[in-house]
Amino acid sequence: MPPTSNFVGRDIVSVRDLSRSEIDQILDMAQVMEPLAKTGSDMLHGKIMATLFYEPSTRTRLSFESAMTRLGGTALGFAETKGTSVEKGENLADTVRVVENYADVLVVRHPLEGAARMAAEFSRCLISTRSRKSSGRLTVLQ
Repeated sequence: MPPTSNFVGRDIVSVRDLSRSEIDQILDMAQVMEPLAKTGSDMLHGKIMATLFYEPSTRTRLSFESAMTRLGGTALGFAETKGTSVEKGENLADTVRVVENYADVLVVRHPLEGAARMAAEFSRCLISTRSRKSSGRLTVLQ
């Protein structure tokens, strides 16, 4: 299926930001990418993903880190705010501004609704976010 939409660099904060054909395109690409989960790839060699988890989520964090590693990239970040500047009162915007200097993509797990849109406003980096009350944000790496 030829691509009908270019997602590179595009903020997709909600599934409502996608057309039906774009959702189909994403699902088709997922089928193409599935074998890479088993065999691995170097398509993200040299790319760094930072994970900023403001709340616990073992499966979400490990799925992102595993995917990045299997595609040849590197993951860094925090799984909880304890021991970080967040514990000293640093807000999400400041954390995003600092950490984006170390990574090509940020994955943020935050309990507050609207965290995805706010993080996107403060970052030049691509962001994938998930909060309990939002649908998350799709990220496409170049």
